[in-house]
Amino acid sequence: MQLTLYGTGFCAPSPNKPLRSYSGWGIEIGDSYLLFDMGGGVLHKMLSSGMDIFVKPTHIFITHHHIDHNVDLIQFMQGRCVETRNRKLEKVLVNVPPSVQDIMLNVWKLYKEDFKLEDVFSIQSINDGTVIASSDFKVTTSRIKHTADSLAYRLDFSDKSIVYSGDMGYDETICELGRNADIAILECSFPDKKSLIGNHLCPEDIGNLAKIGGFKKVVLTHIGPQCVGREEEMIATIKNIANCEVIVGEDMMRIEV
Repeated sequence: MQLTLYGTGFCAPSPNKPLRSYSGWGIEIGDSYLLFDMGGGVLHKMLSSGMDIFVKPTHIFITHHHIDHNVDLIQFMQGRCVETRNRKLEKVLVNVPPSVQDIMLNVWKLYKEDFKLEDVFSIQSINDGTVIASSDFKVTTSRIKHTADSLAYRLDFSDKSIVYSGDMGYDETICELGRNADIAILECSFPDKKSLIGNHLCPEDIGNLAKIGGFKKVVLTHIGPQCVGREEEMIATIKNIANCEVIVGEDMMRIEV
């Protein structure tokens, strides 16, 4: 089974190659397609891969209210509602922090659309704990250090597990949430401690979190412009601390789980 990284970029556009869309990744499990975050460009990357975006995703999980993680959700809301004129669609389960739910409902109200969101989406405002538990997978979440209601997610399916940070500052909460995860998809906004600004991570932080959490493989995402050209150095820093496999993510990269 593979996951797909659709967007691996930072909040500020970078002219450097590889060009990166904003945050988002997905995975198909049974009859479900789970999408985590939906930043700008994610929808187009999904379309370019041949996916029918009105059928997949079936589940959306948003980490926090910053627009580089959810702006495509607004376009998706409108586009999917309009598509119901052409065919019957199953409701998409959208799991969001309270602040993102407020944004969705307020934006929709301002647009004055004739469609009712509740006919097309099932929107669930979430905090800590179990988000969904089906026969195929389980998703749990914990509050994480970034914005007031930012979330990290853990996905368990078969005998595999993935933990996803969204954006975060150093916070060992993710070590408990993601204990012994097969894959940890972690933000890496800055290349070293010296350049670190705000509630974000650098390789030293990531190495320490991976070591404490027992993460088997680390995939770097939300990669800032300052990281370009320093990828090997960043990988070495993390490996020296955590002794785990490290992959620098790129848009449309597929990773075996």
